[in-house]
Amino acid sequence: MDIEKSVILVTGASSGIGMATASAAIARGARVAMVARREDRLRDLAGQLGPNALAVPCDVTDSAQIESSLRAVLSAYGRIDVLVNNAGRGFYTGIDEIDIAGYRELLELDLPPSRSLSLM
Repeated sequence: MDIEKSVILVTGASSGIGMATASAAIARGARVAMVARREDRLRDLAGQLGPNALAVPCDVTDSAQIESSLRAVLSAYGRIDVLVNNAGRGFYTGIDEIDIAGYRELLELDLPPSRSLSLM
């Protein structure tokens, strides 16, 4: 698949699969908007990847931050061709040790409620 000059938005881009996806897309000539909560890591990665990488700090569980991020990407690139909705996390503990508040946070990140965004 030819992705050269495509605009790709990758969530969870500050580490792991998201970072690898962003790096691979840049290497193939795409422009990549990298979204994650860790602004310092995003900025460092964007600096390493060059001018086709855009760091966009955002907590994807916050609708206002999502809308602001989308505006930033659309302002910079004019469009979004591909969404790699990668942000997420997991629990690595026994079921009897799971904290209900932490589990709720995990669900809000991994299974966000359906919402209507004013930009879409």
